[in-house]
Amino acid sequence: MAAAEAKLPLMQRLDFVTLVTPNDMHYGPAKRFLEAGFNVVCDKPVTLTLEEAQDLKNIVARTRKSLRRHLQLLGQRHGEAGRATWCGTATSAESAR
Repeated sequence: MAAAEAKLPLMQRLDFVTLVTPNDMHYGPAKRFLEAGFNVVCDKPVTLTLEEAQDLKNIVARTRKSLRRHLQLLGQRHGEAGRATWCGTATSAESAR
């Protein structure tokens, strides 16, 4: 999907991608969409390993696309937005394990 979407004219393609998948499925789609030129918003944790986190950090640096982590705050009332934190200029990487 990332490659097909990237082929569309700029005004017809997605502005960014939000990944809402199980935790162990964030890395692959995040990597593919970043490399295809899309900004990515992802649930926490973005990756499960330090190696994956460092790889995404390097892709962000190379592509100059943004990777944002979405943190759903517990106890929110329906309709309140979660909080997105900037990960595009990360100087360190961490994982869930």
